[in-house]
Amino acid sequence: TPEFGNQAQQIAELYESAGRSTEARDILQQALQRASVLGHSDPARIALLSTLADFWLRDRNALNALRYQEEAVDALDAPPAGPLAGASRPGFYSQRFFANGVFFASSSNDLAFYQRLADLYRQVGRPDELATLLDRLRRTPGKDGLAAWLYDQNGQSSQAVAIYQAQAAHAATDPQ
Repeated sequence: TPEFGNQAQQIAELYESAGRSTEARDILQQALQRASVLGHSDPARIALLSTLADFWLRDRNALNALRYQEEAVDALDAPPAGPLAGASRPGFYSQRFFANGVFFASSSNDLAFYQRLADLYRQVGRPDELATLLDRLRRTPGKDGLAAWLYDQNGQSSQAVAIYQAQAAHAATDPQ
């Protein structure tokens, strides 16, 4: 059912709040295995991956958290397959964000997913992977604003300024 992922997350939260984090992660892992039949880029699967990353981070295991967060972002970037091909994903809707004086469009969940991944790369000391992520975002159509925001958040203001200037130049020629 569409509620499957959310229900698994709620049950895992109950276990974790009772101090049983290992069992909570096991519940999420089993739910993730069951959700694999939904496809790589299914929103329930993506949410379970991100929740597993959160649970590992709460247990102070940044490397396992990074593994699951990378999987979640890879699935988020993958085109929907099967019945969702060509359609927007349920729960992943487009909206505009305002950051550092500039509006940019992004999925409602993209910002949190990418920010968490960037934070984990910094935390575990992987600047090359962070640079690759930012470069990939910059080259992905429609995600340049997200890249600019993340560049700025990661102390690379000159890269962010270049993207914002390109957006302003494009906006000057767009009657919309």
